[in-house]
Amino acid sequence: MHFLQPAPDAMVLDCGCGGGANIKTLLKLCPKGTNAWTIPGTEDLKPYITAKNKQKKWLFGTVGMAVIAMVLAAMMTIFTH
Repeated sequence: MHFLQPAPDAMVLDCGCGGGANIKTLLKLCPKGTNAWTIPGTEDLKPYITAKNKQKKWLFGTVGMAVIAMVLAAMMTIFTH
């Protein structure tokens, strides 16, 4: 994310996909534009998200998606040659 140069008051939107590392970086880059909100009705669910579930989500989001992309790229290479 080193290529991003947002204004300090830029608004940041996180759609909830991934482990949260990118949003943490973005919020540090845009401290004045941070107006965090939660979708009404979901705030009660936060205590039920265990550390183990967060780890699984992070592992699949980083490693799993890279493996899927690699497999798809290999298949495209095989079928197009």
